[in-house]
Amino acid sequence: MAEIFIGYRRDDGGHARALYEKLRDWFDAEQLFLDHENLEPGAKFRPELEQAVRDCKTFLTVIGPHWLSEKNRQRLQDPQDVTRGEIRSAIEQHKNLIPILAGGAAFPDTNSLPADIAAFSEDNAHHQLEAQYRASFQKLLDTLQHSYGLQPEYRRQDGNRQTFRTNRELPSPHFADPTAKLPALHEVLAQGGRAALTAATVQGMGGVGKTQLALKYSHAFRDEYEGVWWFRAEDSVLLEQDCEELCRERNIARRGNEPHSASLARWLTRQTRWLLVYDNADDPKRVQPHLPQAGGHHVLFTSRNPNWRGIVTPAQQLDLETWSGEQALEFLNSRLPEIPDRDGRRLAQALGGLPLALEMAAAYLEQNGCDVEAYLAALADVEEIRLLDGETPATGYPHGVLAALSLAFGKLSPVARELLSLCGWLAPEPVSERLFIEQGELFTPSLQQATAKPSRWRETVGELRRYALCQTLNIAALDAPPEEGRKEKALQFHRLTQQAVRARPAMEGAGLSAAMALLYAAFPKEINNPRNWPRQAALLPHVQGLERFSVLGGFDIGHYTWLLDRAASYLQYGPALYLEARRMFEKALEIRRLVLGEEQPATLVSHNNLAEILRAQGDLSGARGLQERALEIRRRVLGDENPDTLTAMNNLAGTLWAQGDLPGARGLEEKALEIRSRLLGDEHPDTLTSMNNLAETLRSQGELSGARVLHEKALEIRSRVLGEDHPDTLTSMNNLASTLLVQGLLPGAQALHEKALEISCRVLGDVHPGTSISAFNLIGTLLASGERVWADVVCRENLAWLLEKDPMSLGADQRNIQAQLREWRDENPTPDANPTQEKNP
Repeated sequence: MAEIFIGYRRDDGGHARALYEKLRDWFDAEQLFLDHENLEPGAKFRPELEQAVRDCKTFLTVIGPHWLSEKNRQRLQDPQDVTRGEIRSAIEQHKNLIPILAGGAAFPDTNSLPADIAAFSEDNAHHQLEAQYRASFQKLLDTLQHSYGLQPEYRRQDGNRQTFRTNRELPSPHFADPTAKLPALHEVLAQGGRAALTAATVQGMGGVGKTQLALKYSHAFRDEYEGVWWFRAEDSVLLEQDCEELCRERNIARRGNEPHSASLARWLTRQTRWLLVYDNADDPKRVQPHLPQAGGHHVLFTSRNPNWRGIVTPAQQLDLETWSGEQALEFLNSRLPEIPDRDGRRLAQALGGLPLALEMAAAYLEQNGCDVEAYLAALADVEEIRLLDGETPATGYPHGVLAALSLAFGKLSPVARELLSLCGWLAPEPVSERLFIEQGELFTPSLQQATAKPSRWRETVGELRRYALCQTLNIAALDAPPEEGRKEKALQFHRLTQQAVRARPAMEGAGLSAAMALLYAAFPKEINNPRNWPRQAALLPHVQGLERFSVLGGFDIGHYTWLLDRAASYLQYGPALYLEARRMFEKALEIRRLVLGEEQPATLVSHNNLAEILRAQGDLSGARGLQERALEIRRRVLGDENPDTLTAMNNLAGTLWAQGDLPGARGLEEKALEIRSRLLGDEHPDTLTSMNNLAETLRSQGELSGARVLHEKALEIRSRVLGEDHPDTLTSMNNLASTLLVQGLLPGAQALHEKALEISCRVLGDVHPGTSISAFNLIGTLLASGERVWADVVCRENLAWLLEKDPMSLGADQRNIQAQLREWRDENPTPDANPTQEKNP
């Protein structure tokens, strides 16, 4: 059952075939039916065609130069004419009927059409202009998607799905380009050719359409690239997180604890052309270290900063400006054709020709049916908006821009205004609608009612959309790993809209407090569970965005520092972005010391968290100093049997173990395990942590039987209580396997290591540090077993990656394995069969 039927006269078959081939880049073959050509040999001609028309959703009729030749004019008058019959059937069944005018053909004179197809109209016609074929085809795709609900998805010529991600799903349906910046941008990027790195920047003040132009380019020209990827360049943490997501998407190897951006840059040197978009890149110095140094890629920045010297040439800078009166009038006429030209020019002048403000004005006039005169009078009555301390509008904003936003706010219902007030304090990133539904009890009674009833919620969000105050889009589901591909609805707000919201005194206090409460309630409490990582990743930019407003007060500092801790823990255990996690832990500790004092429990938690990330980075002395201070305070203030004291005891023991002080570590671990077993029971996660740590110390001291008993017990309980996919269970699996290996029980060790590696690749991803540990463990076991052939198979895929890891980031056993692999590599040199791919085990 094909969704798209392509009808044509045989004389115009070349045009129809070209359209079909182009549509094949975006739809599966089963979704397309090319008239006569798709009929099987021997099929009943007319019944099969009639059935195909009944099955389709959209009927495309290709009208080429021969469609109304003298011969075909005569055929069209015959009621049995196949082309006439197809069109008649599509009209009778109310199909989406789109004439495609190809090869310079015009639509036939309606007087020449037979009565049964007289409803065939030029109104929906699309011109496939040869000189502008790409733009014409893109317009057809937009119509199929926005008007008729079809979902085109680009396929590369090799049949594989293209890696394609933008921060926002689609360009605005009202996108306008009166100054022809889209073809100019394509020309600038194309000038560098395939052999050299090229770059362009789209710069200008907020609301001028930089991101929309970059979005339109990404969709319109995606078939020129192997992949398209967007980075949130306004923040180094978000930029690094986007690098990590691309590394995960393409299984890009990571050397030790290097930044994911470094891994990505190395991989890109061996790839063909990608489009890399750095959105909101207002700090060139922040972006420059992340750029690929080779590979012929196209790099596009959107920025309000005009100074990109040293990164792009003046000829590669494309400055977006506000629209002239005539350009703005062209846009307004497309939205509001009844507006007199004189009024349209006055409106454009009052709004400074800013595209975002004109879009909002058009939405306001459409929604309220008022005339331009009344709107201009209302604009003039809006008082000057005062921004928050520390917030400054970009140079060139006319008063009318923020005033236009203010007018839209004034027309909202109380509940829509409440929702907007809350969202004004979030980051300009998508926020899932589900969060509002789940946490509805946090809000005022009116907003609670809206979140409780789907129809009321749709009505509230619809208000914001109708006034162009937000857009809705689909994002990856918060409770599903990316590979499942499930989507859910989200809201997204323009930065300028949010800035105007924060400028309104009536919206300030309640909105900021509600945003903090929402994030605190929605952020998962469990820090190292992979099932929570998609939600934590989605909430991360909103938590980071709160830092700008922390000086204002008006919200719970305890909740804020807790969110900093949780977000940093996600960065540590999820994408393993240690440097970024450390900065957030340090921020939380700084605030807690200042507000709460050194000896408060929350401050001591920050001590512990910062120490853990220092240890992960290899700074054992720094970690030990923090942990000893925290343990001393907790023992003095809380006593030895307090859970927080036991946590401090356990953490210090881990650092002592890493420093080689095994007796010191064992003494603390035995004490912590005894108390936790007595107070919490053997199945409590804290008890299992103590059990695992003591077992590791016993193994290091050569007490293998005692270590094995504890590891077996911990693994059995964790598998039963947490499940085999939990990171803590994987830890126990690896540790028990290592103990069996030292005992000489090689088959058991190999089986556990193989299982741990399979789960780690599936749950944590190939580039996660935990997966590299599992890989080293398995290969070490294979080498110890004499399984050289099997180890060789594993190493042929992973040898370069394992050898490139910094030995200082490895334990003694791993360094020994690395040395054996180097020796094996020297004895068995082999060419790289696929130099464009890096892959972890």
